[in-house]
Amino acid sequence: MIDLKNLVEVGYEMLSLTFFERKNGFVRIVDKSVEYWLKEEEITDTHFKVLDWQQFYFDMKHQLLGFYANEKGLDLKTAPSLNSKTIKTLSGDLFEITPTDKTKGNWTKVKVKKYKKHPCVADFEEKENIEYEIEGWIEVIDTKGKPTLWFYSRGC
Repeated sequence: MIDLKNLVEVGYEMLSLTFFERKNGFVRIVDKSVEYWLKEEEITDTHFKVLDWQQFYFDMKHQLLGFYANEKGLDLKTAPSLNSKTIKTLSGDLFEITPTDKTKGNWTKVKVKKYKKHPCVADFEEKENIEYEIEGWIEVIDTKGKPTLWFYSRGC
């Protein structure tokens, strides 16, 4: 039985069960201290989709308000490697992260807008609100298979 507390809201009233790994037609689910494998075919037979985080980020980039670095922050890198130069550390919801379709392992190339005020509370046009824009690579999935980005699933 799947504990509903382990579901993630990925859109308005749309819930998802996250998986860590995909192998030979199975996905590995990690619920707190328990992990198990589910057959992808059984998931799709019940009209659910099996979608990895990188594809989800790419598919939803124009449907959600934006993506933001988790609480501890993310290093925006020049290349998809921990050893590459850090361009900027992204932290908080003033750094709006938009994924591109370029990926390498757990890394995704992204475009970042740094806002003066969050768009939900800004009282001027978006162009006036953008402090600067930069590009680089971020690790969108950590070593435990968890997403490093969050988003407002219900908008402002």
